Amino acid sequence: MISSFSSMQTETVTSASSSFSFSFLPLLKHQIYTTTPFTTNGRNHLTLQALSSSSSSSSPTKDIWRRSKTAPFYRPKPSQNSTFLDHSIDMEELFASISKTQNGKDLFTLLSPYKTRQLSIRFMVSLLSRETDWQRSLALLDWVNEEARYSPSLFAYNVVIRNVVKAKQWAVAHGLFEEMREKGLTPDRFTYSTLITYFGKEGMFDSALSWLQKMENDGVSGDLVLFSNLIELSRKLRDYSKAISIFNKLKRSGIVPDLVCYNSMINVFGKAKLFREARLLVKEMRDVGVMPDTVSYSTVLNMYVENQKFVEALSVFAEMNEVKCPLDLTTCNIMIDVYGQLDMVKEADRLFWGMRKMGIEPNVVSYNTLLKVYGEAELYGEAIHLFRLMHRKDIEQNVVTYNTMIKIYGKSLEHEKAYNLMQEMQNRRIEPNAITYSTIISIWGKAGKLDRAAMLFQKLRSSGVEIDQVLYQTMIVAYERAGLVAHAKRLLHELKQPENLPRDTAIMILAHAGRIEEATWVFRQACDAGEVKDISVFGLMIDLFSRNKKHANVIEVFEKLRSAGNFPDSNVIALVLNAYGKLREFDKADAVYKEMQEEGCVFPDEVHFQMLSLCGARKDFKMVESLFEKLDSDPNINKKELHLVVSSIYERGNRLNDASQIMNRMRERGILKSFKFTPKAANLTLSDQLTTFALSFSLPSFPIQARGERETTKKEEEMKRLKSYYMQIRHNNNQAMERRWIFPLAVGSIVSLFLLFLTTLTSFDGSPFLFFYRSSAVIGGSSTFVENQLKPIPISTLPPPPRFAYLVSGSAGDGRMLKRTLLALYHPLNQYVVHLDREASSEERLDLEKFVKDHQVFNKVGNVRMIVKANLVTYRGPTMVANTLHAAAILLKEGGDWDWFINLSASDYPLVTQDDLLHTFSYLPRDLNFIDHTSNIGWKEFQRAKPIIIDPGLYSVKKADVFWVTQRRSVPTAFKLFTGSAWMALSRPFIDYCIWGWDNLPRTALMYYANFLSSPEGYFHTVICNAQEFRNTTVNSDLHFISWDNPPKQHPHHLKLNDMQRMIDSNAPFARKFPQEDPVLDKIDSELLSRGPGMSTPGGWCVGIGKNGTDPCSVVGNTTVLRPGPGAKRLETLISSLLSNDNFRPRQCK
Repeated sequence: MISSFSSMQTETVTSASSSFSFSFLPLLKHQIYTTTPFTTNGRNHLTLQALSSSSSSSSPTKDIWRRSKTAPFYRPKPSQNSTFLDHSIDMEELFASISKTQNGKDLFTLLSPYKTRQLSIRFMVSLLSRETDWQRSLALLDWVNEEARYSPSLFAYNVVIRNVVKAKQWAVAHGLFEEMREKGLTPDRFTYSTLITYFGKEGMFDSALSWLQKMENDGVSGDLVLFSNLIELSRKLRDYSKAISIFNKLKRSGIVPDLVCYNSMINVFGKAKLFREARLLVKEMRDVGVMPDTVSYSTVLNMYVENQKFVEALSVFAEMNEVKCPLDLTTCNIMIDVYGQLDMVKEADRLFWGMRKMGIEPNVVSYNTLLKVYGEAELYGEAIHLFRLMHRKDIEQNVVTYNTMIKIYGKSLEHEKAYNLMQEMQNRRIEPNAITYSTIISIWGKAGKLDRAAMLFQKLRSSGVEIDQVLYQTMIVAYERAGLVAHAKRLLHELKQPENLPRDTAIMILAHAGRIEEATWVFRQACDAGEVKDISVFGLMIDLFSRNKKHANVIEVFEKLRSAGNFPDSNVIALVLNAYGKLREFDKADAVYKEMQEEGCVFPDEVHFQMLSLCGARKDFKMVESLFEKLDSDPNINKKELHLVVSSIYERGNRLNDASQIMNRMRERGILKSFKFTPKAANLTLSDQLTTFALSFSLPSFPIQARGERETTKKEEEMKRLKSYYMQIRHNNNQAMERRWIFPLAVGSIVSLFLLFLTTLTSFDGSPFLFFYRSSAVIGGSSTFVENQLKPIPISTLPPPPRFAYLVSGSAGDGRMLKRTLLALYHPLNQYVVHLDREASSEERLDLEKFVKDHQVFNKVGNVRMIVKANLVTYRGPTMVANTLHAAAILLKEGGDWDWFINLSASDYPLVTQDDLLHTFSYLPRDLNFIDHTSNIGWKEFQRAKPIIIDPGLYSVKKADVFWVTQRRSVPTAFKLFTGSAWMALSRPFIDYCIWGWDNLPRTALMYYANFLSSPEGYFHTVICNAQEFRNTTVNSDLHFISWDNPPKQHPHHLKLNDMQRMIDSNAPFARKFPQEDPVLDKIDSELLSRGPGMSTPGGWCVGIGKNGTDPCSVVGNTTVLRPGPGAKRLETLISSLLSNDNFRPRQCK
């Protein structure tokens, strides 16, 4: 334990609830602790030695405060004095004095008179139980164990553990638990119950379940409180099979559940869709003397309502009235909804307005539910009246109220009123949610205002609003209704790389839409990343595969579910058994069935019947007979259906005598009434005498219901007729209201695609793009320039200089190089976007941002922008492509007129001045694209095209290398793959095409390269060479000098001084890769660029005097004046070679 309170060598940590403190290393970071012994005043103490770790302190594997084996454990001898001073000590006064102590030293001094154990351990435990401060109780336990040397007390430890977990000191709790064991104490059920309860309440379910495992290993039996907590924990985890297993274990232990436990289990059975078991539990409660209360019945009602079983809910409500169970607010609200679903509007209205007579005051949920009933019954006047009544009575309206009214206005075709209502709720500071937006989008979609729906949807996506599956599916349906199938497919394809919604949600959307391949891909990626937390996702995928007869995939998902430690529900088990049967893997099916039964899963009848059917399919009639007898003795199994199932199995196996015996057995037991023989019946086979009922998940269908009259009670018959009546009414109403929409097959319009894609883009400051591009002048205002100091320049006959748009990007530690490269590249005619990776520190980012903002010329001209909301860019990953497109989009929107887009990194550096570059490019067609490319991908097909990678920069906040997926894919046939250099100079028209995307090629290629290793070396190359309008504009060069390693040329060498002449001889305008601040850069500055330290590269635009070390480019002159130097001659030589007959056309997209 912690006994070194007198040592002041370590930092003091003070509790938030008390000024009491004790010395130990601060838990500012998650750390693992071990203990090392030291001696003070002849006693052994334990101090904490921190071992750095990034793992969670709540992990059950932490080695905290474990006594070293070299430190002998002292067990005191029994006190010679059997007389204690308990009755002579005022406990209240002593406790008050303890509460005033400020640290361990004060506490030890206060209790020093009793260190010879004049007080009994019972007294000390009582004293300890009064202390609620976890630090002080910890110190008091230290004194008991180390100073007074009492025998270790389990009760004392339980009290302190309770205080520690209440204070959420999880690491300390682990340490205390381990110390108990070292002192020879065995944790009891109170210990485990405390740990399991508090860890579970905090949401640390894995840790809570690990305590349960330890408890079982220790052979500690649970009590009702512990089992109830475990059931509740499993319910929160949606692991209903586990909850049922724990409940069965509770009953096997001889513990009688109480009312709370029974109500929890009713809820569990309802969530697991075991409706009969939930109703039987209510009956069991009466049998054991635990009378169901209002909560019990309300839970059953809610169970039926959630599963659209409204007639059954009506029956439960009738039972409540029969047993005179009092109604509460929840019950009334549920029943108003039930009446509405059954089109019993008068009953719903009567119940609502009669609630006050029962002493129940309606709340906002009551009003909202009645609003919904009025809306579905098309009683729009009553709904509006009730909505206004809520205003007059000052009943607080919430988002559900407004959502309901917006839907009502939508049904009444009052679209503008619906939209105005959304604005009204925002004015009242009621934030719209996903349902609000999906309702508005649906209304606009039905009204044919798809442009407004699309704009709202894209605005929501760009604003960071959580996009749930309902909202996404609503937009997909809107597109399909409008015949824009391509748009709907694009949304579904985007879910393969979801950005604004969890992968669980993406999987659900794809699965509900029946997109098997996309759902499978996302599901596998999420599983590999450990992101599938919702057990229902597994069930949804199993159901999807089963419906599409992909039985091997059903087994795959089931195995992932089990490996994740989840319990399957009964529906999943039935589908898995069916899959095993279809694959003829009967032994595995049998193993799953038995394993689930041993773990305490409660199966509905259909699962047992499924197993019987599988046994029949493998001709294992002994197993059929054995299982039949076992199920026949189970009072919870429907005997009639069981006999019919077994009879049909025998008939399919051509064992007609056995089938006949089963039918006779049914008649003997009175399960089936005698079948009268008629001439017509003589021609009927056994199958004709039985109605066939095929479960959706059965192997072959099997009959379970006889054509003979079913024996039902009078109440059942009445309920059956009632259900039939209400279902008929609803069916007729729905037929009158529904309209079948015929989806056109026409392709979506080009303009809609433009608008939709543009809204997904953001500018460098995170603001959404405007829909229409607007050109603006780059340079404006006479105050920026000093033309008055210049002489008039005669009109030139030379072509106007072009303008370049640069992206200069870097990662952590590249801030200084980005500054240097930016100054070397600068020219007022050009546009610049600077991006520093999100991995960089905030200090480095702020320093670069300050440099850009404070630079005199940058600030005046306004052509340098820094992306403030930086992207996390992964080397060789698709985030490099995404970052390039992001910068290009910013330049399209805010960069004015420019002609070529050039991407460079902090490792690149120019070998010519901007005047040289602008002068040479003045004579070139503005549609040329300088991009190194080839279709001969060779080894890259197997190492890059076919493997699948995941870029962690797409979803992670920390930088990491790409993840590899074991699955491989084939080379696409829709377009031809090209590869080449990641550095290029692309024309404005081609950048427009990539961003605006007036056909699907850029988007299709982008989706493919989202999982392509080194995608920057393939995306633009593939797009430009597969686009007919651009493939003949390519110049096969990246305009760089690069000194590659030996083949396969993946890693460039760093350029040094000895590479200087080779760089010059290459005639290239750029070179890479340079080490930071290398002397070769100084040589380039002085000899090729004539640039001084910290200055821009001089050109014709620089008209400053440049005396006393000042920068001549600090004064901007005429930006169209160019002063080309030797670099222009070298560059002209390169361009002439690239555009020659031997190099230009023959090397285009080959």
